[in-house]
Amino acid sequence: MKQLSNKIKARRKELGLKQFELAKLTGVGAATMNDWEQGRNNPTGKNLYNLASALNVSVGSLVDDNINSHSDIADSEAFALLTEVINKGLSDEVLNYLKYLANKPEL
Repeated sequence: MKQLSNKIKARRKELGLKQFELAKLTGVGAATMNDWEQGRNNPTGKNLYNLASALNVSVGSLVDDNINSHSDIADSEAFALLTEVINKGLSDEVLNYLKYLANKPEL
């Protein structure tokens, strides 16, 4: 499994960002970003979401090795699609699918 710290550093370098630049985009201090890249701490909650947004990947691709960061959609895109579906009156179908995913047994 590729560690989160390695994913952060690799994606930052792909984007041509310096560590302090990514920290600024994420809304954290440079020391915090350094801790994340060194694996001393992991981003959680809003910081994890902000980091994924700054790296232009989904949260899922950062925390799950089975999700390819270049093939999945960003969280903001997923939210927009979900909002569109709900606005079209398909919320029961979406809710049922989310319940299915929540109760799906781990493989």
